[in-house]
Amino acid sequence: MDPRQADYYLDALYFLDIVDEDYNYREVAMSIKAADTEEKTRHLRNLIVNRPVFKSVYRNIMAEGVWPDKKTINRLIQHYFDLNDTTAERRTETVVKWLEWIEDKELLTTAHYYE
Repeated sequence: MDPRQADYYLDALYFLDIVDEDYNYREVAMSIKAADTEEKTRHLRNLIVNRPVFKSVYRNIMAEGVWPDKKTINRLIQHYFDLNDTTAERRTETVVKWLEWIEDKELLTTAHYYE
C-alpha cells in the first residue's frame, strides 16, 4: 500500500469516527472488531449513512427511489465541506462507491440513520 492509500484509509476511519484525530481507536472500533462479518458490514453501513452527505443522498434514494446525479452530490459536498472543485469531484466518486457497496450488499433499504 502506498502512502496516499494509507492516508485515504486513515482519513476514512477518522471521517466515520472509528478513530480520533490522533488515530486512536474509538469504542465503536472495538465493537466492529469483535463483530462477525455480517455485523461489521451493518456497523459500517450505519456509520456511513449517518454522515452528512451520505445521509442526504441516502434519504433521496429512499424517498425518490432514484440516485441523485453526480452534480447534485458534488453540490452537497461543497455545501458541507470547504473543498476545491477537484477534491469535491473525487469525494463525489467516494460517496457513490461507498453507497454502491452498501447497495451491492443489499443493505441500502435496511440502513438506520439517526435524526
